[in-house]
Amino acid sequence: MQYDTEALWRVKIGHFLKRGILIRGVIHVGANDGYEIDWYLKLGIKNILAVEPERESYNKLKQKFKGVAGIHISSVALGDGDRATVGILRVPQGSTGGSTLLTELPYGLGITGVTYNYSDRQEVVVTTFEKLVYLFSDIIELKDYNCLVIDVQGMELQVLKGFGPHLEKMDCLNIECSETPIYDGEAPASKVVAWLGERGFDAISPIEPHNDILFVRRGVEEVLNG
Repeated sequence: MQYDTEALWRVKIGHFLKRGILIRGVIHVGANDGYEIDWYLKLGIKNILAVEPERESYNKLKQKFKGVAGIHISSVALGDGDRATVGILRVPQGSTGGSTLLTELPYGLGITGVTYNYSDRQEVVVTTFEKLVYLFSDIIELKDYNCLVIDVQGMELQVLKGFGPHLEKMDCLNIECSETPIYDGEAPASKVVAWLGERGFDAISPIEPHNDILFVRRGVEEVLNG
């Protein structure tokens, strides 16, 4: 299958397509202003569920993709709690990227090269994907989604745990992780890799100080290769 060449390298999930994995739909947790979604559409991906709790980014997403068939947007934050709660989202001054429910550790700048002035606070609903998808059950079908992207500034493992049994429906994952945690409460990348490995996902890219790690569900590529 032919894909837009620029789009293939603009977004990390292009690596899955180049390996022959057909992406039916993407669940993007921490979608920010929708930069990646533009490229998903250029790759021919029609089913997109974007989750973005930061108020300004959510409003931009709603406006930008208003009326676009197949795109659904939620304003909740995701975690692994037993019940929905209200959390405080810390938002950097002058930027919506980097918003987090956690507290940055003092050595974070040395790892990412970026520091934020978290001067804004927003109350957000925090729930699990398992509960969120129930609310969307009348408009989406999970069988239409097999790729998960998570960019949540330290909450990666909590978000994954909150997927419950729905995680096994994914074929490929793109998870931003840190080798050494840069937020209080963040799991190190090695723990995320090990946890996913126990659930049938193999990392196909290395652990780096702070970068995306790509995972493929065990057996998916064997099926593709016959």
